This record gives sequence, structure tokens and C-alpha cells, in this order.
Amino acid sequence: MPRRALTVLLAAAAGAGPAAAQTPAAVYRDTCATCHDSGAGQAPRLTDRDDWQRRAARGRDALYRGALLGVPNTPMVAKGGFGALSDDLVRAVVDYMLAAAGQASAVARARPPAAAGGAGPAATLPAAAPGGDDTAITAAVAARVRAAHAPPGATLDVYDGVTTIRGLGVKVETRAGVVVLSGALEHAELIERIARLAAQVPGVTGVVNRMIAAAMLDWD
Repeated sequence: MPRRALTVLLAAAAGAGPAAAQTPAAVYRDTCATCHDSGAGQAPRLTDRDDWQRRAARGRDALYRGALLGVPNTPMVAKGGFGALSDDLVRAVVDYMLAAAGQASAVARARPPAAAGGAGPAATLPAAAPGGDDTAITAAVAARVRAAHAPPGATLDVYDGVTTIRGLGVKVETRAGVVVLSGALEHAELIERIARLAAQVPGVTGVVNRMIAAAMLDWD
């Protein structure tokens, strides 16, 4: 199903709209069930417990990012196409879905400190700072991440203010001291480690963590 058609279908299914829903269960019913009950657009069915067990194993934060930002190359758009939903409510719906799919243990795990994820996936980014400070911060973050987590021989490619750490799949950009991290990582456990490492670099005033687990792109 084309992405636009799926978004229209979801909007029509919502009726009065998600703003009227007050609970995660109601939001799921009004905005998510159309696809996740039926499997439309290759969405994982809520009743497929084996599938959700595999997804929960990738890390709850990866599922949050997929729900908040969308999953590239799939019909899953940011917040399912309902941008009025708050980030916290979207996360609560993910928790509801995990619990409903028999993955209550994943919901029980404590969320990492806010500092690890910085400003969060929906943060509004400042304009680039004048001068070379942002460039220097990007270089320092990329160098530290490469040294700590990239495979031997990994290179740093710089283009238009963005540094890509080859072999790791991480992109680093800095705007007015706020480091933006993006990319799909093969090893999901590195996502929060890299965000914390970036936050420790001198001159960094915040971290926007847009990295996701590469397994989130596998919809088989």
C-alpha cells in the first residue's frame, strides 16, 4: 500500500481524531489498530507474539524511535501520520502494544536518563552557529566515536557540514553546540553509548539522538 494511501486510511479510521483519545489503549484503537490488527502495509500484527518478541529484543528505545520518526522505506510514517500526538503519548502507546503482545518485561525496563538522548527526537534544532566552533565539535565527536566504537580502518567522510563515520553508519552534525546523531546501527546497544559519549565532548550543549537500530528496517 502506498505511504500516502496508508496515511489517508489511518486518518479516516481515526474518526474524531486522536486528540480526543486520552488513554494509550484508545489511541491504539483510533490510530494504530487499522494496520497493526490487520497487518496492512506489512505492519507487525499485535497478535504475532513471536514477531514482537524479536522486536522487543532490539530495545524499546529503537521501537520508540520508529514510532516517533517513522521507519524509512516502509509505510510507517512519523507518529503514524498523527503529528498532534505528543511524544510521551506515542511512547505510552508503544508500551501498551508491547504489553498487549506479551512483552511486559520490555515495558518494565527503566528508560535511560534524558541526558543520554539529549534534546530528544522531536527537538527543534537551532541554526548553525557562526564561526568554526560547530565544525570543531563535530570533528571531536566523530573522532571519539570512531575511536571507541568503529571497526579498525573506519574513515571519516565530511560533506556539507556532516561527518559520516564509515563502518559504523553514524552521521554527526552540530548546530550551535547541539550535536545531531543519525544513522542505522547494526548493534543497537551502541546507540545510547554513542549519545552519552557525544554529550561528554567539550563545547557540546545538547545531543539530539536520531539513531535507530538497523534491524528496525527489516519488515520481513
